[in-house]
Amino acid sequence: MANPYSRLQIKSIRIIRQKLGPTLGTVERWLLYKIPKTNGTKKPAKIPYYSNGRKRSGRLDSPRDQRQLVNLEEAIAAFKKDKTYTGLGLATGPIGDGRFIQAIDLDKLEEHPEFNDLEFPADAYIELSPSLNGRRVIGVGKQFKTLGANETGIEAYAGGRFVTVTGIEAIGTGNGLSDLSGFVTNGLAKLHGARPHDVNTDDVVESRFIGDADDLLAELESALEHVDADSRENWIEVGLALSSLGR
Repeated sequence: MANPYSRLQIKSIRIIRQKLGPTLGTVERWLLYKIPKTNGTKKPAKIPYYSNGRKRSGRLDSPRDQRQLVNLEEAIAAFKKDKTYTGLGLATGPIGDGRFIQAIDLDKLEEHPEFNDLEFPADAYIELSPSLNGRRVIGVGKQFKTLGANETGIEAYAGGRFVTVTGIEAIGTGNGLSDLSGFVTNGLAKLHGARPHDVNTDDVVESRFIGDADDLLAELESALEHVDADSRENWIEVGLALSSLGR
């Protein structure tokens, strides 16, 4: 078994190609990540990077963000070229055909034996997380409300986050990916303590943005050049973003 947080192995890349390639190989939602040196923290940060070498920042899933995401082979090429990358990542969110890349994180497996009793959809892709103490599930389908981190160890996203992809102890047929939305809203949400319901469009702005105040202001200035001036919803989102900076 690999060491926790070690650099992605070539054999793992082969597994990722085999099990995720047929469904997500050509989808431009791939990126990379680095784990910086830590001072002994139990769960080090995983910093996402585009394949062009830039740190992922700005509004997630904006046109600017999506233009810098790449397909699987381009991400692998960048990973092999630059030895400072720790591994491959996948951005949850829209893939352009009305479906979304979905991900479930089950953290601290040794503290949650109940996770072993979960029955995942048949064609879900399942692997160990980089810590080797968590399980990651990836699917494609309908958007659902985020289940954020809490004491249950359960998280689930269909946008606004990236997930690492390790290929470690991976389970999956390679013949497609299940829609996890029903499993999340009708099952995991109850365990998580959230009330299952349809997509919440009032999610906090910061959950869909990476970067500091200057990054956000630059993104807003660019967006204002293309914003629909007659859209009340757009102006509310701009106002919320500005208020989060105290501007």
